[in-house]
Amino acid sequence: MSTKAEQFASKIRYLQEYHNRVQHNIYPVPSGTDIANTLKYFSQTLLSILSRTGRKENQEASNLAVPMTMCLFPVPFPLTPSLRPQVSSINPTVTRSLLYSVLRDAPSDRGGQGQQSRDAQLSEYPSLDYQGLYVTLVTLLDLVPLLQHGQHDLGQSIFYTTTCLLPFLSDEILSTLPYTMISTLATFPPFLHKDIIEYLSTSFLPMAILGSTRREGGVPAYVNLSASSMLMIAMQNTSNPVYHCQLLECLMKHKQEVWKVNIVPPFPSEAALCVKMIIWYNDLSV
Repeated sequence: MSTKAEQFASKIRYLQEYHNRVQHNIYPVPSGTDIANTLKYFSQTLLSILSRTGRKENQEASNLAVPMTMCLFPVPFPLTPSLRPQVSSINPTVTRSLLYSVLRDAPSDRGGQGQQSRDAQLSEYPSLDYQGLYVTLVTLLDLVPLLQHGQHDLGQSIFYTTTCLLPFLSDEILSTLPYTMISTLATFPPFLHKDIIEYLSTSFLPMAILGSTRREGGVPAYVNLSASSMLMIAMQNTSNPVYHCQLLECLMKHKQEVWKVNIVPPFPSEAALCVKMIIWYNDLSV
């Protein structure tokens, strides 16, 4: 009988085989829905681990208030009913508990022991190939524009599985994750743009920014250095001002001195009007 780690690694190899078949047009070429159905295994497995871990801190979590925008739940579930992970058995209190531990206390709360606490937390999880799964998910992003069927299913499932994976990733990976995800605005079909911005605002950016506060020596994390670039990518690749403001509001909520992100080199002409609107919006909101 295979162990959990072997089964987990085997499923990752399935995803890699799917990627190879789509990239090289090897028959039978899987659809986006086929790949999304395999991703269901990972989201359910990760949620199961978090649920078991969260029960240990259930009593502590009952007295904690976690901002709703920082929670993995509610997040945009895949809209296709067959792809919707079964999470009804997860107690909301358990969810708040695991999210509180995942989002890491500020360094001042830990007396400078934040990184040690984070390392200890990661060591409590089962020894599975979390980083290998993340790398594979990033490679699957390249497949969405290439597929003729199931683009919507695959795009949503990648984002949802990545969200479930966040607690298991190191701060270094979390710091680069938002830029990786927002870059998909340039290649993904427009009907996935709403999902990209929502997952960034509710999960990817908050986790990355809070993780960056733990860095020692005052060295800026990649997520802080790339904030301006992320805004520019959003304004270049989508004309909906709601998405621009949603992204900026997320940065304003979780990042200090966010006004500095507007002091950047000139934007391309198609984004110039959006920049003016964002700066005006920022002035009103401060």
